[in-house]
Amino acid sequence: MNKTWKKAWHEFCYMISEIDDRDNSIIIFQSIRGWYQKNKIFLSPHLIEEYGLEELINIDIKAYPLDKSESTPQIIRHFLNLEPSSEESMIMFLRDELWELVVLKVDISKIVIFCGKRTS
Repeated sequence: MNKTWKKAWHEFCYMISEIDDRDNSIIIFQSIRGWYQKNKIFLSPHLIEEYGLEELINIDIKAYPLDKSESTPQIIRHFLNLEPSSEESMIMFLRDELWELVVLKVDISKIVIFCGKRTS
């Protein structure tokens, strides 16, 4: 197992600690992207592939509603209280946070869907 992931985790925590309270989700995403590009050499390629990190980290931020994300500097700081037990759990944390930034949440109970045939 790749033991250098702990160095990447410490760098990740440092990057998070540098995020300003006024930073928006786009800046947070760009910070994570910058960290990832510098630290992916410390991560196992098979885990990067298995969890789809490259696809998430390399999205076109103009094509996704990152500015509508509910992720905030305060929320992302919860990582500072975590101590992953393995490289895989660290990559899962990272993937989950990227999803929080990239995926727009929708309240399904407020969406009305019309189905059926149109009658004349």
